[in-house]
Amino acid sequence: MFLSSLSFRSLLLLRLALDKKEYACDIEQDIMDLYFFPERLVASYPDEWRAYIKRGLARLKIKEATVAAILSDVPNEPNEEQALLLSKIRNAKPRFDRLIIVVEEVQQAQDADNISALKTPLHRWLEWAIS
Repeated sequence: MFLSSLSFRSLLLLRLALDKKEYACDIEQDIMDLYFFPERLVASYPDEWRAYIKRGLARLKIKEATVAAILSDVPNEPNEEQALLLSKIRNAKPRFDRLIIVVEEVQQAQDADNISALKTPLHRWLEWAIS
């Protein structure tokens, strides 16, 4: 499946492009929550976003092959599906540019040798509650 090979940046951009107000989740709040729960960056968000992306593509009747064609480096004249998705991606770009800064800060903190996560009482309680 093509979506499983996408980078986190591509998933975020597509998730924002295909965002729907009816979704029970606030993507911007999810990104801001990364400051408190950075493990979500790897543990849950990619799979969750793939599900939202699949749902959004199905709602718009856009095939995954269309996404692959858009993200490939091969220049081509966009068909109707590609034009629709490209339009949604362009509209999502300002939100993406704003939110990717948070994601990159969290990634840098996770990758740094001199930074370790401090578990708050809430964090410890949540870990206890789900285990």
